[in-house]
Amino acid sequence: MPPRRPSGPRTAVLTLLSVAAAGLLLTTSAVAQPKPTQLFVFVYRQGPAWDPKLPMGKQAAMARHGAYMKRLFDEGRSFAAGPISDAPGGIVILRAASREEAAGLMARDPSITSGMFVGEVLPWSPVFRSDKPLP
Repeated sequence: MPPRRPSGPRTAVLTLLSVAAAGLLLTTSAVAQPKPTQLFVFVYRQGPAWDPKLPMGKQAAMARHGAYMKRLFDEGRSFAAGPISDAPGGIVILRAASREEAAGLMARDPSITSGMFVGEVLPWSPVFRSDKPLP
């Protein structure tokens, strides 16, 4: 006679939990994992379409540039951005999976496509950081 397998409510619950755990493992391994992110700095400077007679806020592509920067911020890509105080231009610190992705984000910026700004993408690896908010 073959050996009896344990049965009863406890065995049924353990079997159900085992099946559920296996299903959860299969489900989570099929879900796309987030891409690793790196930090990059965008440095913007006056481009060929910059109008020297106008302040930065009145430049032709500034409203579209501002909307694009807000979108990157709302998507969680950028976490600090703003103008340079003593020269027309600005800096953005953002997250991207690669330098190519970061360069693509900059290339789609209306301030770049319009020629108002030219830009440079630099990888950034901060050594010191603070949890305090930026001023």
